[in-house]
Amino acid sequence: MYALLDYGFDLHPEVFEKPGVGGPDFRVSNNRFASAFVECKYVGRDTVRAHSALPEDRAGMSVGNYDYMTNRLQSEVGRATPQLKDLPDPGVCLLGTDHANTLDLFAEHGATALLTSTTVIRIPLKNGGPAGEPHLFAPLQDSAFLRPAAYPDEPLSARRKPVSAVILVTFNFENPSASLFGVLNPFAARPLDHRLFPAVPFARFARTPVLGDTHLPPVEFVVSEPYRKTFDLILAPRISEVMERLTKDDKSSR
Repeated sequence: MYALLDYGFDLHPEVFEKPGVGGPDFRVSNNRFASAFVECKYVGRDTVRAHSALPEDRAGMSVGNYDYMTNRLQSEVGRATPQLKDLPDPGVCLLGTDHANTLDLFAEHGATALLTSTTVIRIPLKNGGPAGEPHLFAPLQDSAFLRPAAYPDEPLSARRKPVSAVILVTFNFENPSASLFGVLNPFAARPLDHRLFPAVPFARFARTPVLGDTHLPPVEFVVSEPYRKTFDLILAPRISEVMERLTKDDKSSR
């Protein structure tokens, strides 16, 4: 993640987490678009396999049911929230995995599902029979930023305001590369200028949801044709270079 933030986006990451105190992993900055704090969470291969049913070997994939594991991802966002509280700049949660088959999982539909939760088909019923046309419905139980309803037609409410955005990262150690999709929090305490991460397709609501309403606005992306932002040949930085930079940052902060 350090290499991605440093060489991929040129954001000059500084280690921010303090031993015994906590806080986000990094503080990143850009001369044009200010700065942000980043908390990184690794979603292991076994976790992806258990929650999505996706095998690691693409040759082992077959026709079947696979899950976006939105519930697990939104819970990881919840774990990152305390680390991003009470900070002066936007907070970003990077969720990364090196599972070989998550390019589709951590993509357009996965980002949308993290915003609205996985859609289901709702069929209105009355007197034991259909009372209307079937339609898609987002129940919000897995939404990262909207609180799920405790009962039907409960008004919308916001949660996890310290997390300004989530970035889903699929990376590959064998062939150093990374692919990214993002999600913007409509009720962030400190909204993120998505240009800090140029060309990353962030999912967002076309307009801010109205708290107290029961309907969601449509989802759009900050780019007209969303396609994953890809970096090739992201090489791990030399330890000596990182230590030299961290030592310099530590001295300058005293």
